[in-house]
Amino acid sequence: MRKIRLLFTVLVSLGSACAPLGAKYVHAASTNLIANPSVETLDSSGNPVNWTPNTWGTSATTLAVTHDAHSGNNALSVVSTSRSSGDAKWMPDPVTVTSGQTYTYTDYSKASVPTQLDAAYTDSSGTVSYYYLSTVQPSTNWQKNAVDLTVPAGEVKVAVLHILPTTGTLITDDFSLSAQAPPPTSGNLIANPSMEIANGSAPADWQTDQWGTNTAKFSYVTNDGYTGSASVKVQITSYSSGDAKWYFKPVAVQPDTTYTYSDYYKSTIDSRVVVRFDDGSGNYTYIEPADPAPANNWAQASATFTTPSNAKYVTVLHLISALGTLQTDDASLVAAQGGPTAGNLFSNPSLETPDPTNANLPLGWQHGDWGTNTAAFAYSNDAHTGNRSVTIQMSNRSSGAAYWHTTNPLPVMGGQLYDFTDYYKSNVPTEIDADVTMKNGSTQSLYVGSPFASPNSWTKFETQFTVPANAVSIMIYHDIFSVGYLTTDDYNLSSFSYQGFKRPLVSITDDDGFSNFYTNGLPVLQKYGLPATAYIISSYVGSPNFMSAAQVQGLHQAGVEIGSHSVDHADLSTLSASQQDAELKNSQATLQGILNGTPVTDYAAPYGAYNQQIVTDAQKYYQTYRGVMSGYNAKNNFDPMNLQVQNITSSTTTSDIQSWLQKAAATNTWLILVYHEVSNNPSDSTYNTPPSAFDAQMAAIKQSGITVDTVSQATQEIAPQL
Repeated sequence: MRKIRLLFTVLVSLGSACAPLGAKYVHAASTNLIANPSVETLDSSGNPVNWTPNTWGTSATTLAVTHDAHSGNNALSVVSTSRSSGDAKWMPDPVTVTSGQTYTYTDYSKASVPTQLDAAYTDSSGTVSYYYLSTVQPSTNWQKNAVDLTVPAGEVKVAVLHILPTTGTLITDDFSLSAQAPPPTSGNLIANPSMEIANGSAPADWQTDQWGTNTAKFSYVTNDGYTGSASVKVQITSYSSGDAKWYFKPVAVQPDTTYTYSDYYKSTIDSRVVVRFDDGSGNYTYIEPADPAPANNWAQASATFTTPSNAKYVTVLHLISALGTLQTDDASLVAAQGGPTAGNLFSNPSLETPDPTNANLPLGWQHGDWGTNTAAFAYSNDAHTGNRSVTIQMSNRSSGAAYWHTTNPLPVMGGQLYDFTDYYKSNVPTEIDADVTMKNGSTQSLYVGSPFASPNSWTKFETQFTVPANAVSIMIYHDIFSVGYLTTDDYNLSSFSYQGFKRPLVSITDDDGFSNFYTNGLPVLQKYGLPATAYIISSYVGSPNFMSAAQVQGLHQAGVEIGSHSVDHADLSTLSASQQDAELKNSQATLQGILNGTPVTDYAAPYGAYNQQIVTDAQKYYQTYRGVMSGYNAKNNFDPMNLQVQNITSSTTTSDIQSWLQKAAATNTWLILVYHEVSNNPSDSTYNTPPSAFDAQMAAIKQSGITVDTVSQATQEIAPQL
């Protein structure tokens, strides 16, 4: 481990927001803040002035001045012939910077392996924090590298480090760090939108980016534009993971404001339009509002989106993530007129305002049902907030469901990620579904989630989901489909963008404690050096097909965290308070006994059972409570007592895993994977992963480069960032 705390911002090599100039602006003279930038000035010992060699970890590394220079006579060399851990780099003297200001860093490099750019920030108290900026691909010839960074709040100095993280060779020269000028604020916000203005071998105010395992070629085309003669092209010739793209330097935007992006493109494969928001402190969130189809001739891609409340800068990434070619031109980003805006899309969301024509209904709401059942509907005074809510009492049922819903559908943007919440009380499990209306007038059904029974207290249900492309409106129903009651209040539907952590994380978890996870899963984890968290059903330890106490101990000794999965795999929402408490407490005590007193701090709920009463009880014993609700954990949806996951079934492919990893990398979120059995002869084939598939999936996780933590480790890293 490093002696100084490391914080990585984004796995994808995008850097932070950079402010470009419009076509009518002239670049101000930029001052290079790096002293001795071409390392031509040496001291009496032959070392470059204002530079310091640095290594950490265990490696055999030589740092020296070389005469194989990009310009002048000198450059910096790092050669590592063996390595167990750590990295090596030359460190420039930190320079004074302004919090919130955007800077551009460039250097030239040659390297035999992928290398890395990091920013080492120093605050006023002298504390140093490290942020990942970009991965630099190897090159036998000198190549120019550029990345933009926005100084986080509270930081006063920065040093950008070009790091050699593995065995190999890195040579660097001609370093620059300079402040950017402010951007335009109206009209087309993109500078050089038609790419006609050149800056050497690239269009001015545009840059390239690539991450993952792929081979990409970037071209500045000067004889084939949609208008004019210029455009840009990216071609991926080999691919395992990641993506590649050209993108414009980030521009300043207003929060809670709707913008429209468009460009013209030609492509041989499906492409993706991804919008990246920056809060001005280097924290990124992403949405993917469009996925343009292949086009042999110039076609227009467009997307409308609303900026989050904390957004200060934006860039749009029109990218490809498979073998193929994408060419783009004539990009535009303008404030949109009309369309849905940010904020809660529900009218009368707390149901406080009655309908002036019918006091038994909240304004803008109505009830309905389908199938064969008997349901009574009431405008109730049992409220979560305020004085009103709505209730359904189903007295008999053969089929169907009953529900309250808004009178009119809610307007949405196709492809947008939304956050839905409501508060409910019910003595039976319920379900939330939606009907989505498309641009062509057709309707699609959408499953949103399944709240567990919560008869004794108000429970918040929350989930994020993406509406289909070309959607224009949505109608949401909280359904009751069995004999019992359901009361709901405080509805919210709003556009959502993940507020990422300092770096993406992934946790591999396993439920139940089947012995095949020990015999088949653990060797694969050890093969790739991956930690995991195993949630054990305490009363099943030693039973046929389940791990023995010695195997549970062996998992722990091998670096696998042991968590609790209850005593008897009971649905906690169906138990009395005392039974529920016993499942939580006694399973922890039994497992801690097996582990000779090692604390068991994390719990996975059988069936994902979750309500406020369970949470209140679980918090007495555990730091986290993991369910089975699909999603990613971010700053703005993080709930340690309701961790979101991606569930692994027999139909899960390695490509599925890779897509989830790419999403976590792009959003700096915490991805939790839930496995059960790892066997060729499982007891339940639905939730089984064959050993060969498990090996391929673990290889994909390792290859992604995302940090893999146990649930406990990830929780400890995330806690200070909240």
